[in-house]
Amino acid sequence: MRNHFLATGLACLLLALAATPAPAASRINGMKPEREPFAYLDPFGRPGGFDVDAINWIAREMGFAISHIPLDPNESFSRLLAGDVDMVSGGLRITSDALKQTVFSRPYSIIRNVFVVMETSALTRADVMTGKKRLGVQRATARADWLAEERAKDRANYTLQYYDSVAEILDDLVAGRIDAGAMIAHQAEEAIHESEKPVIIIGDFGPSNFYAIALRPNDAALADSVNEGIGRLITDPYWDELRKKYFRQGR
Repeated sequence: MRNHFLATGLACLLLALAATPAPAASRINGMKPEREPFAYLDPFGRPGGFDVDAINWIAREMGFAISHIPLDPNESFSRLLAGDVDMVSGGLRITSDALKQTVFSRPYSIIRNVFVVMETSALTRADVMTGKKRLGVQRATARADWLAEERAKDRANYTLQYYDSVAEILDDLVAGRIDAGAMIAHQAEEAIHESEKPVIIIGDFGPSNFYAIALRPNDAALADSVNEGIGRLITDPYWDELRKKYFRQGR
């Protein structure tokens, strides 16, 4: 009789275990802090930003748990390949150098670089590039590097003036201290439509930047989940909310 009860109890336990859903796989996102608005730590040390919110949504949608830890930008890919984290995010651009080290998800954002001038100006893109103009750009950005390289290779003859923020560029442009400003499209559109600055976009420059999430080459399951999640996210109403929250004009 005792053996019968033991066998019955064991069978019930096995049935209960079989009916219990398996816990969601836990993944770690290594974020590059100080990459606002893509990724940052708030004053309390909590992760935030466009990428963090997007990955949280994808994780919920695709059924895996996610946590975020800050990484030294110089160690992000090595930590990823070593298995310390499962993905890396924080305004990562897909570049040829990065592709030599790891793989990326499908792009979730494409960002254009543009020139802006006063709305009363007759300057063209060609004038800015080769007309010996004073051009303002935010320091330590990919667009600043590209413009400096074009100047160094004698493909342009503007004089670069560096700023800490786009707001400072626009202030000097309106004040007449520079002839044109270089920035990303959503910043220019915000200046025109929300801040009502008397400026216009006169053309694109440099390569567009494709932003994505870095993944380990041998983690096909996670890559499939992230790519599927990005596809669902960009067709969900939350996508527009997210872009407006961090980029104002939804770019």
